[in-house]
Order: sequence, then structure tokens, then C-alpha cells
Amino acid sequence: MFTLPIFVYFACHDYIFDGLVFELTPIQRLSWSGVAAVVAANIVVIAYVYMALATEEDKPRSANHEKELAALSKRMRQQYGHEEVIEEEKKDQ
Repeated sequence: MFTLPIFVYFACHDYIFDGLVFELTPIQRLSWSGVAAVVAANIVVIAYVYMALATEEDKPRSANHEKELAALSKRMRQQYGHEEVIEEEKKDQ
């Protein structure tokens, strides 16, 4: 996707604005090709954001998601030897 603006720039500069579709001066060709590349870059960014937001909504969470996280956290603390610290904190409270 990141190559789309580069492709659009050169396609517009060398083919579309070089007399194939429009007849423009060299300065106008550069300017309009740059504008087309900027529009293509914005389309790529919008597509990336849309895909990122759409994939976040597609992930269903289970009903006991919080319990699973708590159990995983407890196993990790036990594995790395931090369970004693947690138990001492519970005793202090």
C-alpha cells in the first residue's frame, strides 16, 4: 500500500498529464502529479485506520474474559516468584 502514492505520481506525470489525457505544461504536470500523490497517500492512511478499527471490533470477548486475565496474571506471578509479594500485600490489608 505504501507504493501507491509513488505509482500514482509517476503514472500521472508520465502518462495522464503528459498529453495522453490532458495537455499541461511541465510545471503544471509536476504540481498536479504531486496533488494526485497526496490524495493517494491520504487514501492509504484512511484505509489503514479503517482496517485497524474494523479488526478491533471483530474480536469477540468471552463472558469470563476478566477471570481468564486474572488467572493468567496469577500463573505468571507464580512462575516468576512474585506470588509471595502479593500474598503479603493481602495479609497487610
